[in-house]
Amino acid sequence: MSQYQLVLDASTKTLLVGLHIDDQFTDEEVISGRMQHAENIIPTIENLLNRNSITTKNLDVMYICTGPGSYTGIRLAVMTAKMFAYTLSIELREISTLGLMASCVRSKNGYVIPLIDARREHVYSGLYHWGDDRLELVHDDRYLHISQVKTWASEYDAHIICMHNELESIDAVKNVQLTSKHLNFLEYQVIDNVYSLGPKYIRQPEAVRNWQQNQLK
Repeated sequence: MSQYQLVLDASTKTLLVGLHIDDQFTDEEVISGRMQHAENIIPTIENLLNRNSITTKNLDVMYICTGPGSYTGIRLAVMTAKMFAYTLSIELREISTLGLMASCVRSKNGYVIPLIDARREHVYSGLYHWGDDRLELVHDDRYLHISQVKTWASEYDAHIICMHNELESIDAVKNVQLTSKHLNFLEYQVIDNVYSLGPKYIRQPEAVRNWQQNQLK
């Protein structure tokens, strides 16, 4: 019997829903350029499944990107994944948004630095390296200044990539098309307890930071 796997990422302006069957890429829906994920996420999943003559009851596994990125988008995706896992009794596998981005591009020497704009000259980023059959994490995903990204790029001769055009101050390959086609190269974590799954914000939302600062006054 085939195993049906759904991939979900809503961490950026791009919404991705992918379908894999028996660990092989089958189809995907990618909606880019606007943050209307709350309206689109369920209809996009339904459209993808209907196009492939599959129902939610056929699903066995769900890969969920838990960040970093947009607080609202990550929270929405995680909530959706938990709902599917709980109601359908399917396995949840957690993956990094930056890891998924890095899997979309191969560089000459294998080093890739995916970026998500975090504003004020800061980004969410990590350093990845293509091994023979795996995309390996060299430096953990983190919130950092663009200058550190430039240091990494120089030290490792790494390929810097991002999906949009916000980062004008850095030399990067922009408008990279997000895809789940190379999902099999990514490390993932199986979530044994659905209720334990949460967003990987890396940095607290601004409202929370402001509240914490006010408590110290």
